[in-house]
Amino acid sequence: ENVALMKTENELLEEKLDLANKYLSEDRAALEATGAGFTFDENGTITNYTDIMTGLWSDYENTRKSYGGDDIELTKDQQEVLDNMSERIETIKSAYELYETTLDEVQDLEQEQLDKQLEIQQ
Repeated sequence: ENVALMKTENELLEEKLDLANKYLSEDRAALEATGAGFTFDENGTITNYTDIMTGLWSDYENTRKSYGGDDIELTKDQQEVLDNMSERIETIKSAYELYETTLDEVQDLEQEQLDKQLEIQQ
């Protein structure tokens, strides 16, 4: 009886994991759609987040400095360029954070499922 319950729990974990993997796939597609050029290792972990974000912020700062930095008032067009760059950075950051949260959930569920399978075998 206990084994039957554990098998049912395992089946439910599998359904939950399938759903989480679906969300992870959608989150990864959204991240890739940003065009930022993220790379992933075999576990799905992003390997170049820091490099990409450093590059984006560096581009932002270089653009701001090319407009005269803090010493001059920006034109409407210049401010719009900087605002768009900043919004893109925030969009990428949000997509990254959502992806990482979902990836953590998938990895936790995979471990939970493995633990449950081991428990059933005992």
